[in-house]
Amino acid sequence: MLEELDIRNLGPIREATIAPAAGMTAITGETGAGKSMLLSAIRLVSGGAAESSRVSAGADEAWAQAIFALADDAVASEHSGDTNDAGSDDSDSGLTGAAAAVAKAHDAGVDPEDGELFLSRTVRASGRSRAVLGGKSVPRSVLGAIAGELVIIHGQTDQLKIAAAARQREFLDRVAGDEAELAAYRKAWDALAAMDERLERLRSQESSARQQADYLRESIDRINRTDPQPANASKTRPTSPKAWVRRWARWMPRRWMWTPPTALRPWNSSIMR
Repeated sequence: MLEELDIRNLGPIREATIAPAAGMTAITGETGAGKSMLLSAIRLVSGGAAESSRVSAGADEAWAQAIFALADDAVASEHSGDTNDAGSDDSDSGLTGAAAAVAKAHDAGVDPEDGELFLSRTVRASGRSRAVLGGKSVPRSVLGAIAGELVIIHGQTDQLKIAAAARQREFLDRVAGDEAELAAYRKAWDALAAMDERLERLRSQESSARQQADYLRESIDRINRTDPQPANASKTRPTSPKAWVRRWARWMPRRWMWTPPTALRPWNSSIMR
C-alpha cells in the first residue's frame, strides 16, 4: 500500500507530506487547493510524462516521492528465489502485485529496504526529468512497470491498468494458459527483430557504398573529359617556386603589386594614411 507521498514545488503545493491510513482515505478541498496535484504526483512517480508547466512559479524543479509498504511474503519471495531471473518477463512466472513489483525492482538492481520501495521523480523547469528507484537512477519506464503493479488509477474516462494494451494481452494469455506458445512466440519475435535490425544495417551500408561508387564514377568521367597528357604537365602546373611567382606576377594587375614604401605614389600614400 501507499505509505507516504511527499511533494515539493508541484503546482500550488510548495511542500506537503501525506500518509494515508489503512482503508479508504478521502481528500477534499475547494477548487484550486491542489487536489489534482496529488494525482499528478502519483502519475509522476508512476513513470508518467513530465510537464515543466507543473513546476511551481519561481522554483527550479518539482519533486515527488512515493513510499510503498510491501507485504512480508512479497519480499520473502524475492529472497527465496521464487522470482524469475533478471531480464525475463514476470508475467511468465505468475507473479502479480507486490511480488511482481519486487521482482521488477530486483531486475533493475534495487531491493526493498525494510519492506519498503521508494519511487521518486524530479522535474526541472527546463523540462528534463530524473527517475529514481531506491536511490538509484533508472529509466522512467522502470518506475512505470513497478508502479503498474502497485497503483491503479481510476479516472472519469480511463482505468490505466486495464487500458494498457500490454496489460490486456497479459490478462488474455493468463486466462488462455498458453505459456509454452507465448515463450515460442517471443523467441521467434526476438529472432525476427534481430534479423530486421541486421537487414536495416546492410541496407544502410549498401546505400553508403552506392554513393561512394557514384562519386568515384563521376570523378573518373571528369578526368576522362579533361584527357590530361604527360606533355601538358609543364603547361598546367609550374614545376618550381620561381615559375609560380612569374605566373602569379603576370596574372595580377599591376596596381595590386606591392611597392616599397620609398616609392609610394601619391594615391598610395593617401590610402596608407
